[in-house]
Amino acid sequence: PGETTNARIALENTDTVSHAYTLNTGQLPEGFNGYFSLDGNVVNNITLDASQKNIIDFFIDVPLNTSVSDMSIPLEIIRDDGVKESLSVSFTLNQDYALSISSNIQSLKAINGDSIVLEIGVTNTGNKDLTDLSLQVDPPYKWIVENVNPTSLTLKPGENSLYELKVTIPSSGQ
Repeated sequence: PGETTNARIALENTDTVSHAYTLNTGQLPEGFNGYFSLDGNVVNNITLDASQKNIIDFFIDVPLNTSVSDMSIPLEIIRDDGVKESLSVSFTLNQDYALSISSNIQSLKAINGDSIVLEIGVTNTGNKDLTDLSLQVDPPYKWIVENVNPTSLTLKPGENSLYELKVTIPSSGQ
């Protein structure tokens, strides 16, 4: 959940002349986004010379809060002369390892030279134990992470905990 995955599709023009192909997806579940990519660019059409092959990626963006676990997405490739090819791409959503991160911080006010303490909540929303979870912090320029407590966590499914993060904001002269 909350990630993008892809399937690779080999497309080959077995005809003796060049053809343009239109790439279509079937109906996607609500919140999902699917698109085709060729050489890193989003495409809806591709032209292949006679006997040319190419690999197209079909990407699907999976929403974070989805209830769909298995799905089959119909894809259709239509050649410029009306010849249609249909195939189905199956996806299985792995919800074994999932983590929700939250904080009640809506606005952060700090004074140069002072330290602040932030609380970051984490919940294991997956189906398996999460072990050795550690918080990685990328503070703003010159801010110093003094302490992260605990340094790591282990959470069973449904369990939650808090990280306490102490950050020092240097004086403006530093």
